[in-house]
Amino acid sequence: MENLSWFKFCPADWSMGKIQRCSRESRADFIDICCIYWNKEGCVSRDDVEGVYDGLEELLQRKVLTIKDEKVCIDFLDEQLESIAKLREKRAKAGRKGGKQTQANAKQMLDKSKQNQAEESRVEESRGDKKRFTTTEGVILPYEWKEQVPQESITGSPSWISFTRQYNASKGRRAHSDTVKTFADEFVGQNYDEVRKSYKEWCVHFGFWLKKKDLPNIERVAL
Repeated sequence: MENLSWFKFCPADWSMGKIQRCSRESRADFIDICCIYWNKEGCVSRDDVEGVYDGLEELLQRKVLTIKDEKVCIDFLDEQLESIAKLREKRAKAGRKGGKQTQANAKQMLDKSKQNQAEESRVEESRGDKKRFTTTEGVILPYEWKEQVPQESITGSPSWISFTRQYNASKGRRAHSDTVKTFADEFVGQNYDEVRKSYKEWCVHFGFWLKKKDLPNIERVAL
């Protein structure tokens, strides 16, 4: 495993520690035992090393390593193994949390998609219904507003052509008024539940919304 490909070794601890009271042979045996100990993640028994390393008894006598319950213990390696175990657990928890979050995000996207589909169906139904609804005098629904916008206005009040001219002036484009009128369907659908607006307020709302769109650029056409 990547986390166990190496362990920390401090030269100062080696040169000034108890290991220096051992013979060269015992010190060499200790390095071998450390490598075995690290590769087995600390799971080394007395039987694994006894009779194999002549310096074992000296290492035990100098307390460079110990044996507890028939298992070899090397303190400085145990500290590192414990740190790695905690890091693994932390990453595992983060992975489980990330997986749950991914599932939650997927569910949220699915719910939103279903909601959008329901809204689109409701808008289509409202378009097929010829009845007019007014919650308060002077307040109209979005699709009512759209039906009242004229192609052009002699009085200078908002019309599809005036909306188109405003858009072209702000964007430096040449969009067609029929395109603007078509995009108004999208605007009506997005604002289906916002019913408490006057005709003038809807015009202002649509004007700001339209400036954020990117309509097709049609050269040399009449508005």
